[in-house]
Amino acid sequence: MKKIYGIAVAMMLGLSMIGCEETTIEDTATIEEPKQKQEETIQVEEKKEEVVKEEKVEEPEEKVEKFDQEKLNHYLTTSLTGEEYEAYFNEIKFDETGYSREIEFDGYVVDVIPSEKYSTRSELALAGGDYDGIDVNNYPGVTILTRDIGNYKIAGLVPGTNVKIKARIEKYDVDGGYLKISIIEIEVR
Repeated sequence: MKKIYGIAVAMMLGLSMIGCEETTIEDTATIEEPKQKQEETIQVEEKKEEVVKEEKVEEPEEKVEKFDQEKLNHYLTTSLTGEEYEAYFNEIKFDETGYSREIEFDGYVVDVIPSEKYSTRSELALAGGDYDGIDVNNYPGVTILTRDIGNYKIAGLVPGTNVKIKARIEKYDVDGGYLKISIIEIEVR
């Protein structure tokens, strides 16, 4: 701060001396030195302005497509070929972040299958849509199988029970003709 003050005083003295008719003051070295410091000060101020401009630059936001729930419901409740199911479920298997996609859908229990390895766990066979009351095995959509799930989480679920499911997609098995999911939440609706 003292240097800037000294430069300012020297500049003022230099400006006030320019109007004088004496030429001996202009030949002194003290007048040239403040002018050099003045130029350095201006360069520093210009650099500060550039930094401020860089901070204000905004990046455009990436547009992320919203997941199409209606299309998912169509594939869960419509009879299609295994290749059509495979193409769709492989396309939506991962979300925008690269993790297995989390899906939610309404469905019903087709069967409760006891686990072959653990007596306290079971798999569920599910179908998309609402149970029609006639035959649990007569549904047009894809067969949905779950990973083993603790029996305490599915207590009271029997074939024909309408449920709301929140799960992660694991894979579509063309040979077996089913969609494999991991249940996150399941509740009777």
